[in-house]
Amino acid sequence: MTRIMRYALAVLLIGMVTGCQYPMPPGFVKVDPSWDTRVRAVSADGAAITMRAETNPENGDLAFWEKAIMARLVEFRGYKLADRKEIKHGETPGVQLTFDYQRDGIDYAYVITVVVKGRTVYCIEVAGDKKQLAPQLTAIADAVRKWPLS
Repeated sequence: MTRIMRYALAVLLIGMVTGCQYPMPPGFVKVDPSWDTRVRAVSADGAAITMRAETNPENGDLAFWEKAIMARLVEFRGYKLADRKEIKHGETPGVQLTFDYQRDGIDYAYVITVVVKGRTVYCIEVAGDKKQLAPQLTAIADAVRKWPLS
């Protein structure tokens, strides 16, 4: 095997390993994340999935973050809470909040999953047209539950 072939094989294997780190749900492709996100994926119909990680201040437990999110989205932005579930991301407990909102006459769904792991708060967000996104939510939740929190 030539040196170029070995190099190409190594690049291919690295790409396969890192690509599998964040499995995408059907219909979504991974795109370059913005400066404040770790992972970003989009669908052809405009839905988006992102994962952010923030430093968790002392005493910032899951209850604190849920209350902060509710205050911001419901009280300040006018979103309506449609569903709340306690979840596990691996062994780490979290909460999944589903909101409905309307913009420019279109009904949207916004799902945020929050997990506090040590000194880090992970937020996995899904947003898109409610009619198009609703049938995909189970597949999306299954895929992002496999994303590593590190």
